[in-house]
Amino acid sequence: MDSPRISAIVPVRNCEAYLGEAIASVLAQTVPVAEVLVVDDGSTDRSGYVADAVGSPVTVLHRRPGGSAPAARNLGVDHATGDLLAFLDADDTWAPDRLERQLPELERAELVFGHVEEFRSPELPPARSRRLPEPRGTVPGRVITTLLVRRESFELVGRFDENLPAADFIDWLARARVAGLSELMLPSVVARRRLHTGNTDWGSRQTDLLRALRASVGRGHQ
Repeated sequence: MDSPRISAIVPVRNCEAYLGEAIASVLAQTVPVAEVLVVDDGSTDRSGYVADAVGSPVTVLHRRPGGSAPAARNLGVDHATGDLLAFLDADDTWAPDRLERQLPELERAELVFGHVEEFRSPELPPARSRRLPEPRGTVPGRVITTLLVRRESFELVGRFDENLPAADFIDWLARARVAGLSELMLPSVVARRRLHTGNTDWGSRQTDLLRALRASVGRGHQ
């Protein structure tokens, strides 16, 4: 039986400082991916150049700036050719054995997650680093960067809501649960989340979270 093709989807907008490390963590997997789809959402820095310079199996999809990570992820899914889908934010990284650990578990569950390790970006000067939230250490991660899912399961749930740029995955997971998809949480770390000055827009996150929760409650009463 042939091994499944894995498509990794990485949306990026103005993240040249961290994108190369993110892509390298995907290419260093002990189980190789078939393709890495970097979706450049109209970056005005050198993010597109960083991704273009890597070459195969990285494909760069350039789009006009929309400022929406879910729109970029949806475009990546549209172009993906893999049987399995995995996602990574451009400022985070995967553990080297992430896919090796998760692949067998798709026999037991339709959505496979793992733990996340949070860390402050090491290049930040102490004064700026102290302004960031305290890293939570290693925690269970029911988040987009730890999800491994078969394409047919993803399509059963549907696309990410592009009107919820800070809570699109919360909404997607709520719809997956309504659809009855099974979940499994691995005890091991499969991704590392970088805390830096560009990913702490908590106001937008809270607003979108409330909208996602209202939508979830509404579906529960249908």
